[in-house]
Amino acid sequence: MTTHVPEATLTRREREVFAEVIQGWTNAEIGTRLFLTETTVKTHVSAILRKLALPNRVHAVVYAYENGIARPSLSPSENTFMIV
Repeated sequence: MTTHVPEATLTRREREVFAEVIQGWTNAEIGTRLFLTETTVKTHVSAILRKLALPNRVHAVVYAYENGIARPSLSPSENTFMIV
């Protein structure tokens, strides 16, 4: 059985990448936005999924909603998610 580890255990950079992942950006787009190589983004995403015991990015979005990390944007001019 996998033990759940809260998102508080993520590093600052992992939290930044996590915020981008749950907004639906690709690894390449996240790399451009955060000035990281795509390989570095992949490493962070893997660490995030491992630490949060999540199988994939889709589950990361669900996790963010269920844990109050993200919520739907009320403004059509904003991205789909608001990070809280």
